Amino acid sequence: EQLAIGEIIRYRLEVLVPETTSPSNYTLTDLLPPGLQFLNDNTAKLAFVSNQSGISSGFGTSPNVSGNQLSLSAVTPTYTLPSSAILPLHAPGIPFACGLQPSFNLGNLTNTDNDSDQEFIVLEFNALVCNIASNRNGTALNNSFGVLVGGQQVATSNSVSAVVVEPKIAITKVAAGSPIVNAQATYTITLAN
Repeated sequence: EQLAIGEIIRYRLEVLVPETTSPSNYTLTDLLPPGLQFLNDNTAKLAFVSNQSGISSGFGTSPNVSGNQLSLSAVTPTYTLPSSAILPLHAPGIPFACGLQPSFNLGNLTNTDNDSDQEFIVLEFNALVCNIASNRNGTALNNSFGVLVGGQQVATSNSVSAVVVEPKIAITKVAAGSPIVNAQATYTITLAN
């Protein structure tokens, strides 16, 4: 992705969920680079994907979506994460600092969908490209996330990259006609991106 300062990128985290019960907090921590800002604007959405209603957490089973791994790309999360599940705690609408890494605490997670197919968590959120000195043309903003159970990291995602692009302004100035001493001159200034 190519992103200009002030643009928004939507990230999608997909996690394979084992058929078990996590003994304590199941947390996804996004490793946003310093050039991006998590948008705390009620657009973080969650879905549990299974072909039964076997996945539950501190949110109950309301985020469940019927499906399996064959239709995972078609899943659009619709359950809005409560602000209490997004760490560090901020009131809704209060912005995160640029580069502050959000964690999404799903509480105790249980997957009782005991069958041969796989179940997933899909979480999406928005991040803003910050207007900071390090966000220069060509800067790679690499992002990944980790899965923690009881505070212990159990998995790490692949890294995805977005590249900062800036306008490249060329300025030309041309005189109209031949200059005459002590006469008014007309110039055309052209700016091109």
